Amino acid sequence: MLDLAKRKRTMRNLMPLPLALALAACAVGPDYHAPALPESASLVRAEPGLVTTQAVERDFWRSFDDPLLSELVEEAFDANHDLRIALARHDRSLALLRQSRRDLAPSVTAEAGAAHQRASADQMPQATRSQRDFESYDAGVAALWELDFFGRVRRSVEARQAEVEASAADVRAMQVVVVGELVDQYMRLRGLQEQLRVAEANAENQRESLALVDARLEAGRGTEFDSVRARAQLESTLARLPALEGEIAAIIHRLAVLTGREPGALIARLEQPAPMPTLHDQVAVGLPGELLRRRPDIAAAEQRLHAATASSAWPPPTSIRVSP
Repeated sequence: MLDLAKRKRTMRNLMPLPLALALAACAVGPDYHAPALPESASLVRAEPGLVTTQAVERDFWRSFDDPLLSELVEEAFDANHDLRIALARHDRSLALLRQSRRDLAPSVTAEAGAAHQRASADQMPQATRSQRDFESYDAGVAALWELDFFGRVRRSVEARQAEVEASAADVRAMQVVVVGELVDQYMRLRGLQEQLRVAEANAENQRESLALVDARLEAGRGTEFDSVRARAQLESTLARLPALEGEIAAIIHRLAVLTGREPGALIARLEQPAPMPTLHDQVAVGLPGELLRRRPDIAAAEQRLHAATASSAWPPPTSIRVSP
């Protein structure tokens, strides 16, 4: 009778367990679903043959076939402090993800110790001093495993994974800012250098024209008006040269700062004029419907929404006690 009563009491204690497990399956929270965006098959008013739906190159600056530009971009990546901060935050997110994944597996701890002890003379009155000395050793192993019935650990890993994706998007956004600023300044530099070359060539031609006009005036076959007009054109062209040279110097200094150097560090590398980087006949823009998802800031916001959804699904701690 005692065994039967004890067995019934144990069964009554175990009866809530299947019910709790069934409820746990419903307590893991809603699954995240990416927002649906309308997708267009083609760009509106796109010029035929100018754009293509091929995948966009992330390292688009390499398509300009300018080795110096590629070197400057890599140097800017290495020197930009904001980008370093974004990379450090990404590493932190990866570390938190690894920590969350460890919770899926049992955690085992082991301890060991040794001690030298000596019994007192009162405890062992007949023993010598050396006989009262002895060594003691102890060792222990402990294992802890959280059974993820309610999905708390899985949702934690899911949230951490989304945060990793968001921090990676932040890094890409910072890279876009750095590359965009550097490539824009580099293109302006080559354009201004070409303008300076053309202005200097025009000034030289205008000097020759002024010499011819003055020679005709001295020979009595020209007029004072022609000489004044030719001189005014030359002076106007010469007046543009210092402004162009100043803009070129300012951009070279700006590029040096963008690559983490002193303002005058790139003068020797950039003061020599070079042709504008070549552009391809077609520009890869990808699918129009993917335009928003390619933006790093929107991708980061979407992943943070994912992380918030997974975090909100964590159920409160619940314990199940089964007594014999």
